[in-house]
Amino acid sequence: MDELTLTGCKEKEKKRLRDRRSKSAEGRRKEEETQWGSQSGGAVNVPLRDYQFAITKTALFSNTLVALPTGLGKTLIAAVIIYNYFRWFPEGKIVFAAPSRPLVMQQIEACHNIVGIPQEWTIDMTGQICPSKRANFWKTKRVFFVTPQVLEKDIQSGTCLSKYLVCLVIDEAHRAMGNYSYCVAVRELMSMPVQLRILALTATPGSKQPAIQQIIDNLYISTLEYRNDHDHDVSPYVHNRKIELIEVSTSFSLLKFVVCFF
Repeated sequence: MDELTLTGCKEKEKKRLRDRRSKSAEGRRKEEETQWGSQSGGAVNVPLRDYQFAITKTALFSNTLVALPTGLGKTLIAAVIIYNYFRWFPEGKIVFAAPSRPLVMQQIEACHNIVGIPQEWTIDMTGQICPSKRANFWKTKRVFFVTPQVLEKDIQSGTCLSKYLVCLVIDEAHRAMGNYSYCVAVRELMSMPVQLRILALTATPGSKQPAIQQIIDNLYISTLEYRNDHDHDVSPYVHNRKIELIEVSTSFSLLKFVVCFF
């Protein structure tokens, strides 16, 4: 066999190996997409987005502040983290805290319908539930959806079984300034011998470094995962926004209101 023929055979073999690697990589990619729920804890039949997967892997093993624009899947990331800790710690308790009812209900739906946490293990607690009932729920449930104020009060009163907490998810984390309930609750927890993973979520972390640093310090954050609309792994999922300016005429009664308060 002459040298030209040998060269041709080598090139064909190289091409065959490249094709095999390409198919193998694509196969692995498809497997990750179909199984990112099982690998990351739940999220069945949800298409894989690289930035969500990367953020989730980081947040599983370090206290993380996730700054991600609205509509890009912070709820799913939180649900996957919650489900992993639900699986890993059969006796552990997980808390999701948010200051508004719509945010709480959105997270409850994700935990039940996307990652499949059984409803019998979860409870939605507000200040309207009396302390004695909340005390019973802290003993019998494992995943809690609470307001920051309820979390603060129940930790301070000892109602919350803090030693069993394994994961705390904080939504609207940019509120964690000064003596807001988030800050008080986390300080109380960190003063105890408790090993706790913290995931903080926000769409508006702030534009000034000192303010962001204060959030990081108040919530004992070790890793910042920041994305904006223009990042290469996020931009394909950003929808165009149409801004419409509506001018409203100023009435005399409105002017009187402004004068009274300003």
